[in-house]
Amino acid sequence: MAEFFTLAQIRTKLQRDLDLEQEQFVTADELTGYVNEAIDDAEAIIHGLYADYFLTKDTLNIVSGTSSYALPSNIYANKIRRILYNDGANRYRITRIKDFDIIPFLEDNASSTDRLRYVLENNFAGAAGIVTQFYPTPLVTGGYITRWYIRNANRLSAETDICDIPEFVNYVFAHVKRSVARKEKLGQDIQLAEAQVASEHQLMEDTLYALMPDEDNQVRKDMSYYSDFYLDDENFSTY
Repeated sequence: MAEFFTLAQIRTKLQRDLDLEQEQFVTADELTGYVNEAIDDAEAIIHGLYADYFLTKDTLNIVSGTSSYALPSNIYANKIRRILYNDGANRYRITRIKDFDIIPFLEDNASSTDRLRYVLENNFAGAAGIVTQFYPTPLVTGGYITRWYIRNANRLSAETDICDIPEFVNYVFAHVKRSVARKEKLGQDIQLAEAQVASEHQLMEDTLYALMPDEDNQVRKDMSYYSDFYLDDENFSTY
């Protein structure tokens, strides 16, 4: 199993490797900044090749009469994979509304047993930012909704914060060493650091390709168009 490093451990290793323990040319705060820059770049590579590396879920507690809910604080680019409803008696997938014309019909004569649907609303004029807006407005209260989504990688600021890409921490080390070499303007060190970053980048790509689920080669038929169409037609025959 890959080792999880804290920010303190990462900085200590870098200071020893780069002989920075007794000098102030590169401060601890600068090293922290370089570490987070490296995590930013690693995260972009991971999301581009295998976003499910960061797949996670949370439970949303809905409140009767409240339709708008903030997205998870650590969601990446509003990437929701699934929203599922389960109150013990009713289980279904909450689908995204594509035809806004049906919204008035969703709200008409709504009951607590109606299936919820949602849109993402950019509400930056308010405090919530991007929100999930449910239709019809929920008429039940409880932790009945599970949201599967793609999250951000951890950014590190406190000494005990953990780097949560343990398989690729060597990429972070190499990336930071390159940043330090560039600051110190040591030509040979920069070349060596660039080569090490390129090597770790390639290793990260190879690892991510190996993680991709490629044994199941069955293509699932996309029936979302038909389910959306018939759901609207069945439930809202007056539309």
